[in-house]
Amino acid sequence: MLLSSVVISAVAMALVPSVGHAGFTWSGATCVKNSGGDGYCEGNFNGFRTSSDPNAYYYFYETETGNQQFSAYLNGWFYCSVPSTSPIMSIWRDAMNNRGWFHIAWNASSQCTALTLYNSSAYSY
Repeated sequence: MLLSSVVISAVAMALVPSVGHAGFTWSGATCVKNSGGDGYCEGNFNGFRTSSDPNAYYYFYETETGNQQFSAYLNGWFYCSVPSTSPIMSIWRDAMNNRGWFHIAWNASSQCTALTLYNSSAYSY
């Protein structure tokens, strides 16, 4: 009798659906400039579009001469350019097409120093 109760309990627990995350979306937008002039921005497309700042935007762009720059406005203006020797250049075009999460940092000279891109089904477009 005890064994059958254990088996029935195990079967019942196996039939309980696991927690699902379908439809989960995460969005956000943050930009910080430190007193020394260095800083970072991070977020995703939807996070900037739905920010409480009605003027919020970000963009990654590249000129015909190959200059790569990041610009954002989020309760203030943020900007950096990519030095021509930076390894960031190799993923810049990916950043231009990314609507997932990104993190970009710059130094006090407004040179982009780090770029990380994430794409996931959790990021709303």
